[in-house]
Amino acid sequence: KEITSSPASLNVPRRSLKKNHHIRPGGAQSGSHSRWCNTEGFAGKIWYLHYDNGEEVKLLYTERDTVRFKDFSTEVRCVMDMDCLLDEAIILLDTCETSLRGIINSLLYKLLETLKVPFLFDEALSNIFLPESGSVLSKVIQGMIGFHGEMLESDQSWIITVATVNALPRRALGIVRLKYPENLGPGHEEIKFLLLILCKTKDKETKSAKETGRTFATLLADINFRSQLLKV
Repeated sequence: KEITSSPASLNVPRRSLKKNHHIRPGGAQSGSHSRWCNTEGFAGKIWYLHYDNGEEVKLLYTERDTVRFKDFSTEVRCVMDMDCLLDEAIILLDTCETSLRGIINSLLYKLLETLKVPFLFDEALSNIFLPESGSVLSKVIQGMIGFHGEMLESDQSWIITVATVNALPRRALGIVRLKYPENLGPGHEEIKFLLLILCKTKDKETKSAKETGRTFATLLADINFRSQLLKV
């Protein structure tokens, strides 16, 4: 949907516009024309700038945090998570799908079909990916590699993405082992294993998406464990 004005184009001093007429976000060339557009999302209107050359500019807020490994010798919940979720997990081995969205779509469809709530597909998908982002995952747990306490780069061989869904009857786990390491986007360029964890929106903190993700991230972070998975 194209519009002629937006919150960003109102009440801007003319002097500022004249002085900075050459400034364009997103690397667009000086003098190129732009217009404000919007689409309807689950949370309302989603605004973006559209330039004549086809470039679109949006805003992305990213917040990162480190999480601790689970201690399987003392934390009973993580052992229960493994027993409960692995027994009913959807597992896709040696899939040849090469796109992140294609992998997620296939896995999500099978998970919701097993839970007998296929009608939640659109809602779940909107929580897995950032709105109007293409294939940018909203919440990700991934290993970091470094030396002497300094994190240098991400472990791009595996990734866990988590999401919450309102009417989900119970937690669910999906596991994908790709036939070949695939480039699934920035920071995910040699992915061999992908896990999708779905949780209920309202549940105990110990059963939250983040805590459940920590359990399986602790396992995948161990290269010996991943080597065993390759032999399955």
